[in-house]
This record gives sequence, structure tokens and C-alpha cells, in this order.
Amino acid sequence: MKVYGEIWDGDVDQLSNIPVESFMPLMVLRHIGTFADKTEMNSKHFTYGFDPEMVYSKYRPKTSKKEKLLKSIQSYFSEPEDGED
Repeated sequence: MKVYGEIWDGDVDQLSNIPVESFMPLMVLRHIGTFADKTEMNSKHFTYGFDPEMVYSKYRPKTSKKEKLLKSIQSYFSEPEDGED
């Protein structure tokens, strides 16, 4: 975990110290991030934001009518209570 932390902090020299089985998940997470509209990475979680409109924007631009209909969704993850798995 210490090596992973050092890699995420930017110490790419540590990549040569981990086996390929450990390196592949890092590459997958990095590759997925290139498709995301926004990314957030910290020591507890990764968050990727995907927007289908971003993919189709070069083929069909958003109209002003559609722009008025779009709104953000307010959501949150609930915390498990005692005894829940």
C-alpha cells in the first residue's frame, strides 16, 4: 500500500518495484479516466464522471431547448448502519 501511495503521489520510479499483476489495475483505472468528463482520486475512492452528451457533442450539438431541460441530480451514498454489511 505504501508503494501504491507513492505512485499516486507521482513517484513513477516505484513502478519498477511492483509486479505486473499489481500494475495492471493502475493502468486500467488510468485508461478509464481518459474517457471520463471529470475524475477525482484520493486515498479512499475514485470517482469518474461520464457524460453521454460529451461523446455525441461532435455529431449533434445541444440545442438551447435541451440545455434548459438538463439539471444536475442531487444524490448521495448512504452509510451502513450497525449490523448491516
